[in-house]
This record gives sequence, C-alpha cells and structure tokens, in this order.
Amino acid sequence: MEYPKQSMPLITCIFLRSKSCLRITPGATTNDLKPLYDILTTEMIRLHRGQGLEILWRNSLQCPTEEEYIGMVNDKTGGLLRIGIKLMMACATANKDVDYVPLTNLIGITFQIRDDLLNLQSSLVLVSVTCYHSLLIELPKYEFNKGFAEDLTEGKFSFPIIHGIRKDLGNRQILNVLQKRPTTPTLKTHTVLYLKTHTKSFEYTLDVLNRFQEEIYVELERLGGNEGLRALIEQFHALTAN
Repeated sequence: MEYPKQSMPLITCIFLRSKSCLRITPGATTNDLKPLYDILTTEMIRLHRGQGLEILWRNSLQCPTEEEYIGMVNDKTGGLLRIGIKLMMACATANKDVDYVPLTNLIGITFQIRDDLLNLQSSLVLVSVTCYHSLLIELPKYEFNKGFAEDLTEGKFSFPIIHGIRKDLGNRQILNVLQKRPTTPTLKTHTVLYLKTHTKSFEYTLDVLNRFQEEIYVELERLGGNEGLRALIEQFHALTAN
C-alpha cells in the first residue's frame, strides 16, 4: 500500500474525521472519550512514523532490512486497521479481555507484502526476454506503462525488492533502477525478471506469506475460530499463489 503524494493531508483528514465521529457519540462525556482519543492519537503517530520511514528510505536510497520493513509496515498499514479494532475493543460490552490486536497486525503485514508481490508479479514475469517485444504489441499501452511494476517507478523498497537487493549485495542493478525511477517498461521488465529468476525473490516472498498465513490461522484458533474470516484469508492467499 503506497499512499499518494497528498498522503499527509489525507492522513490528517482521516484523523480529524475520526475525532468528529467520536464527538457525536451519544451520551459520551469528555472522560469517556479520552481513552478513545488516546487510541486514535497513538495510532496516527505510528502511521505517520511508518510513512516517514518509507519516504526516508526511498529518498536516501537506503535499503532497510526485512525486519525494519515489517516494523514500518506494522506502523503504517497496520495502523489503519488497528484504529478501528482498538476503538471497537475499547467500546465493547462483552469479551472485554479478548485481544484482537495480534491478529490485526498479522493481517496488515500480510496484506502489504501481498500487495508488494502483486505489484511486481504479473504475466510479464512468465515470458522470456526474447518474446518481450511481441508482448508489447498485445498489451494496452496504458496498462503496460502505468500498471506494471509501479513500485520501481516510485523508487520504493518493497518486500521482494529488499530481498533481491540483500540476496546479492555485490550487484547494484536493483538500486540503480530504483534511483532512476523508470517510467518505461524496458528497465522494469528486466528488473522483474532478475527478481524472479536470479534472486528468486518472488518465491521467497510467497514462502514468507505462507508462514504469515499459518500464524494467522493459529491466532484465529486462539480467539475461538472464525470460519468466515478463515475462508476469506484462504481466498485472499489463493489469489497470490496463482
């Protein structure tokens, strides 16, 4: 999940709108709302911090570790999910001791890594460089230029890209592409093929997603199970695997 250039005003708008909703809670006093404001403020700070880290890495061409990236994702993407979950937990009238935050964190991290993979993985990675030019003729120009591997155009350190860089630190090919932020398909196609065939970053990312999926299932069982949510997670994962 990559926020647009207007992300900071957008995040501020979400914050203010959320505060407005809290103010109109029927029968709520200032003391009642303070814990809710604290939740909202804490998560918005984490969200800004995560977004700021991502911008710092991108602008300084500094490749984070996988652990640093997951921490950033948990702040940024996870924050959007935790706001709603924590507010509902705080307002719950039953099962008040149940903690849904670990499950929420796992879902947020999985969502972002899956999004990273799908951004780079497409039918293009299944073709060889030799048939690349014929493929150009078949694909709509807009889809090919705008919809393919946008993370490379944005200079973003996504999960597969981080793995690809750190798998072969002596090769600056990916870093050079990120620095150039290509808008045309040629460099992006070669980089995607490099990630797929040389560093095996797509395969590795899918393995990581499989592990996170198993952790989600364990957490679901700890919470008593939820067949509907489990089915949704399975469907969500199947789209990535295919």
